[in-house]
Amino acid sequence: MNPSGPMYLLGLLVVLLVGVLLELLAAPFRVILRMVRLLRPPVSRAPGWGLRRCAELCFSKRTFTRVLEPTLSDMQKEHFAALAAGRPWQAGMVLVRGYWSFWSAVVAQLPISLARRVYEVWKATKTGS
Repeated sequence: MNPSGPMYLLGLLVVLLVGVLLELLAAPFRVILRMVRLLRPPVSRAPGWGLRRCAELCFSKRTFTRVLEPTLSDMQKEHFAALAAGRPWQAGMVLVRGYWSFWSAVVAQLPISLARRVYEVWKATKTGS
């Protein structure tokens, strides 16, 4: 096919028109997406929210409220205070320290909680038979 022929030029024109038409049709959707992003709150969940739910399920209420909940609460308060002060780098470091503290507490508490659960199961099976 001759790149300078009339059919080639017609094909280029069709491709160009289709591209322009698609851009015009997509523009309103892009505007809507930008508006949705601007209206959405910047933080949808507090940091550590998933860990809090998981810890509530895995550990006893007493262990959770005395050991793990204060760690997560302190992390969230410090994180939001750093963000409010306009220090995103410090906010990130607070999250690193907070997650490290949480997992350290989990690792320290896990053998105790596991032994307690094993004892409860053993006691229930012994009295049941």
